[in-house]
Amino acid sequence: MMSETTMKPQQRMKIILNPYSRRWTARERIPEVRAALDNLEIDYDLVETEAPGHGIALAEEAARQGYSVIVAAGGDSTVNEVLNGMLRAERAEQAEDGQQVQDSLREAAASGETEALSGESAPPSPEEAAIPLLGILPLGTANDLAWALGISKDLRQAALNLVSNWTRPLDVGECNGRYFGNNVGIGLEPYVTHLQAGMQGTGTSRYLRAALKAIAHNPSWEMEIRWDTGRYHGPASLVSIGNGARTGGFFLTPEANPSDGYLDFIFGHLPSRWQAVRHLQKAMQSRNRLAESPLACAGRFREMHVTCTEPVYLHTDGELHPMQSEIHIRLHPKRVRVLAPAGGLRG
Repeated sequence: MMSETTMKPQQRMKIILNPYSRRWTARERIPEVRAALDNLEIDYDLVETEAPGHGIALAEEAARQGYSVIVAAGGDSTVNEVLNGMLRAERAEQAEDGQQVQDSLREAAASGETEALSGESAPPSPEEAAIPLLGILPLGTANDLAWALGISKDLRQAALNLVSNWTRPLDVGECNGRYFGNNVGIGLEPYVTHLQAGMQGTGTSRYLRAALKAIAHNPSWEMEIRWDTGRYHGPASLVSIGNGARTGGFFLTPEANPSDGYLDFIFGHLPSRWQAVRHLQKAMQSRNRLAESPLACAGRFREMHVTCTEPVYLHTDGELHPMQSEIHIRLHPKRVRVLAPAGGLRG
C-alpha cells in the first residue's frame, strides 16, 4: 500500500554511490547524478563506495548519524548493501537499548526500585524503531528492484521520488543472516552470476551469454527443500526466490510482489541442455508459464530451508557468497519503507 509520508523540508540525505556499477559507467555519471539532485535543490551528502561491502558500513554509519533518507545509487547489489547497513544499525541500536534496560533494572534491584522501573522503558519493537527511508537511483545493469517498484532509469525522474512524499512498504528477505530486497538464487542462477563476472560487456546480453555457458555445463545438485506448506527431496538445477518479479532481466518469479507479505519461489531439475535453453527462453518473457512446467515446482512462502549434499552456489541480489550446503531463508514483511512513485508497482 502506498502512503504519503511527512518529510521535513530540506532534510539532508545520504547518497551512497557505487562507482563500479555497470562496469564503472556509474562513475562517469556522477555529474549527471549531482545535476539531477541540485536541480531539485536537494540537500545531500554524496559518498562513493571503495570496495565490496563498503556500502554496508557507509549505510550503517549514516543511519547512526541520523540521516532520515539513505539513497542507494547503483545496481541491485548496491541497494542490497545499503539495506543491510540500515538494518544492521537498527539491530545494534536495539541491542544497546536492551542493554541499557538491563543495566537500569540491575541498578534498581540493588536500590529496591525494581517495581517502579519495570515496564517503563522497554526497548522499541522493530515496528517502532526509526529506520531511515530507502531511496534508489538506478545506475546498475539490471536494476531489478527499482524496476519492480516502478522507479525510472532516467535519473531526473528517479530523483523526483526523493522529494515526493510517497513511500511504499518493502518486504525484506533474510538468507543465512544476509538481508535482501529482490532475489536469492541457489544453484544454476548464481553460477551464471559467477560466470558473467568474468565476461566483457554490460547489460542483459552479458548475462544471457553467461547463462548459455552455464547451461552447457548442465550442473545439478541433490537437495532437500522444505517450506511452509511443502517438501521436496531430489535433484535440482536451480532454486530461485523472488521478492520481485525479475532477476538479471529474467522473469523466474513473474507474479512476485515486493509488498505482499510473501516470497515467491520456483525450483526444478532440467536434465538436458535443450530443456534448459527452452526454459531460459520462456524466462525472458514477463508473462510466462514456467510455473506450469512438469519439470518445475512453484509457490510462495515465508520460511524455507534448503539442504544440499555438497556446497552449492548462492547469491543475494546478485552478490555472490561462499558456496554453502545449508541455507535458511525467511521473510520480514513490510520491514522498511522505500521512496517510490504512486501506483508504480510492477510484477
